[in-house]
Amino acid sequence: MRSVYAPDLPGFGESDPSPTGSFAEAAGAVSDLADDLRLRQIDLLGIHSGARAALDLAAARPALVRRLILAGVAAAEGLAAIKQPALIMRTRLESPDDIAKLKALPNGKFVDIDDYANDLFAAAPKTLAKQIGTFLSG
Repeated sequence: MRSVYAPDLPGFGESDPSPTGSFAEAAGAVSDLADDLRLRQIDLLGIHSGARAALDLAAARPALVRRLILAGVAAAEGLAAIKQPALIMRTRLESPDDIAKLKALPNGKFVDIDDYANDLFAAAPKTLAKQIGTFLSG
């Protein structure tokens, strides 16, 4: 069994505005939540801005972050600084050059399904769930 938390990052959803709007600040908010909940280790799923915040948290607190699932992150942006395994899913943001860089990352597993380019979560939900589940249990 696994607990799932889906916090709003500062300035998004129902959360208070962010003083600086930085990814480091968002990573700090997730870190504080993990500390408040007394979580020893977490897996993170981040999309676009959330992916960048997840990368910042993984770099800052490697003992806390076990695995990353990332979508919509710019090629190699912050990925070189992390040691955790990362499942990187294609979105329409990645260019062919970005995809080549993402595939070459030593700690990353790049997933490319044609339908993901249009809508990551509506494309093939059962396939997506299976890939994420397999990655997290590995």
